[in-house]
Amino acid sequence: MTSRLTKAYTELATKNKELETALQSLRESRQRLELLEQLKSELSKFVPDAVKKGQRWTFTATGPTTNVAARFAGSAQGGEIVVGPTTAERIRADFVLESLGERTFKNVSQPIHVYRVIPPGIYEKIV
Repeated sequence: MTSRLTKAYTELATKNKELETALQSLRESRQRLELLEQLKSELSKFVPDAVKKGQRWTFTATGPTTNVAARFAGSAQGGEIVVGPTTAERIRADFVLESLGERTFKNVSQPIHVYRVIPPGIYEKIV
């Protein structure tokens, strides 16, 4: 009887650990989705443009928001996510942010304070 209880307890503990891992993965996925939604919101302020070249249409986005987004992407290194102050304020409660200070960008009139988004799970490993 004791060995069956021990076995059942071990199986439950293993399942519980698997569920905890799955739940953590879901939380991280949710945080990534929320970040993408915030970025989408920022990027929605663009001016779409369509140009026909021969038989082919080319669609582009122009405007200050897409310019700044492109500059942020260009300044990010090795899979980093870099955001500006508006996005940082919106996601501050859900993500760890590292201030990178003010940066100047090509074709942007004023310096912009930028932040690096620390991926979920990384912060706990460094602290």
